[in-house]
Amino acid sequence: MSTFAHGLVTSIAQRWAEVDLLLDTAEAAQPSNPDLHDAICRSVVVLTAAHLEGFVRDAAKAMVDDTNMFSEFKSLPPLAKRAFCRPYTPEGGRQENERAQNLIALLDGLETKLTLEPFLYAPENEGHKNPTPSVIERVARNFGVKQAFKLIASSTLDDVFSANESENETRQENLTSDLESGTASFPYSIDAATYGLHELGAPVSGRTLWETFLDDLMLRRHRIAHGTSTSNGDSVTGLRADRTKVRILQCGLLILLCSAVSGAATAPSS
Repeated sequence: MSTFAHGLVTSIAQRWAEVDLLLDTAEAAQPSNPDLHDAICRSVVVLTAAHLEGFVRDAAKAMVDDTNMFSEFKSLPPLAKRAFCRPYTPEGGRQENERAQNLIALLDGLETKLTLEPFLYAPENEGHKNPTPSVIERVARNFGVKQAFKLIASSTLDDVFSANESENETRQENLTSDLESGTASFPYSIDAATYGLHELGAPVSGRTLWETFLDDLMLRRHRIAHGTSTSNGDSVTGLRADRTKVRILQCGLLILLCSAVSGAATAPSS
């Protein structure tokens, strides 16, 4: 039986088809209808952020559904167990830790089925679920992946910032193909080490290029969605590059999640 993660991977191209259609339309409209070109470009910024937000939630759901279908609670990474138990151990401090340990020990011996909500956003971020680096980092950690952006920054995926668009599109296609085959069954066979995603490299001072990229994308999205920006500052070429980077980031995040959940790789310690 195919995994839920595999279903997600095979749906990615279809999900981005509307963005590709809009970009093609904007490019064709630019010489004769610059207003239409600008309006489409603004909408693509919002859609690009929306597709990333939906992907983060759907990737988390795929990990939960595949665990429920093919694995068990006791096989999850310790951080994932803690994330699932967190809503039931709200006191904080030593008492929370003791209650969490006791609850985990109990659930390890039961046929425990996961629910999605504990693995998503922090309660204090309710209503603020834009795919900012901090939100993505938290979701990844909830599945046992520590320092997700530093892992990605230490990997071959960071080369996207020095490569041209053609090279990045090829990289994205290869990553997607590898994920399609690597998520076909559980445990997943996708190998994070193939991309250098299995360990931290040299210390990254400050924010990674990926976090800076997302900061900029979220700022542009916010200004358009909330009406503080009424003009277009993006080109079709730049938006195509953004789209490809986001798709590569999606692949990197999914490789990390699959490796942690299926035990194919061990998330590094802080």
